[in-house]
Amino acid sequence: MQVYDIRNRMRVNIERNQIFDLTDVTDAVSREYELEKAAYHVKMQHRIIVGLVCFMVFLLLLFAGLWRALSVIKRKNRKMAELILELDDQRNALLARHAFPQLEMAEVPGEEEQPDEVDAATGTDADTDMPDVAVPENETLFQTFDQQVKEQKLYLDYQLTRDDYAQLMGVDRNRFAAVLKLFTSGGNLSMYLNELRLEYSVSLFRNHPDWPISKVAAESALPSLSTFYRLFKDKYGISPNSFRKTFLKKK
Repeated sequence: MQVYDIRNRMRVNIERNQIFDLTDVTDAVSREYELEKAAYHVKMQHRIIVGLVCFMVFLLLLFAGLWRALSVIKRKNRKMAELILELDDQRNALLARHAFPQLEMAEVPGEEEQPDEVDAATGTDADTDMPDVAVPENETLFQTFDQQVKEQKLYLDYQLTRDDYAQLMGVDRNRFAAVLKLFTSGGNLSMYLNELRLEYSVSLFRNHPDWPISKVAAESALPSLSTFYRLFKDKYGISPNSFRKTFLKKK
């Protein structure tokens, strides 16, 4: 009987020890799982932090590139505006010179008209040996026509037709088109008039900086705002809005 009790107690102790061992293993496995899980979270957090740092560096580089590009554009717009204003000053001076030719003559003092010298040996004028510099007829026609159009601002009149401009030049339609093709950059009447209208718009921007762009376009005989923007950008390499902002900053 005692032997049987001893065996039962030993068996119970063995089972209890096995249970304790199993519990220890389960705890060890749980702890190992928790450690792996924590290590995984740390690794993911590290990757997220590295990704955020890379993204921030990318944004900083992007903003730096945009800022540099904007600086280049502003510098370019400033130089273009200065060039446009300089061209406008030259155009106004040229128009004033044509309108008041006596001022150009007054700029060269001390020159007096000298009588023609007669060659004693031949009895003819000394200048007869030099060839006359004859201006081509087409060039004379265009210069006279161009001066009249600019002085009278005929390019602002919508009602004038191609026939009216040809009549102003004093030639027929075919010769009128040929002369324009020779002496204008665009080669046709529409582009010639648009060039003058755009030049006139620059003067309006200078004289009326408070006017909206739509009014400047309409007063320049280019009522379509999209067309005005496109032509202005094509001619000057800068939009009307950018030109006006740059011009106002300079003032």
